[in-house]
Amino acid sequence: GMLNIKRHLNQEFAQGLIKPSLTVLTRDHPFLQALPRPVLDRLHTLLQPAVYEPRAPIVTRGEPVKAIYFLGDECLGIESVNAGALMWRHTVQTTEYTECWVLPLTEAAKGLSEDTDATGAAR
Repeated sequence: GMLNIKRHLNQEFAQGLIKPSLTVLTRDHPFLQALPRPVLDRLHTLLQPAVYEPRAPIVTRGEPVKAIYFLGDECLGIESVNAGALMWRHTVQTTEYTECWVLPLTEAAKGLSEDTDATGAAR
């Protein structure tokens, strides 16, 4: 139906979004700034664009935390990941049309583990 067409158009549009720089993404997040540059570069390449309609839920309370979401200078999921939380504690929905960058955690974990394998160094 109409919603699917809209979602498809949003995905098409999302593919054309310009990815913000690492500096912009990590600016307000000391946890991210602390990561080694090669790791950040790898995570940066994994970011997927997404576009949300007004009042669309980005994350839903009680659902598994599967990604970190970068929305402008906000970042959803960093605290959850840091705290080892597996479920979202709140539902977050957009107030307006929102462009977002999504870091899937399974991909991120692979990216992070590759980094330790590559150097062979113990932490």
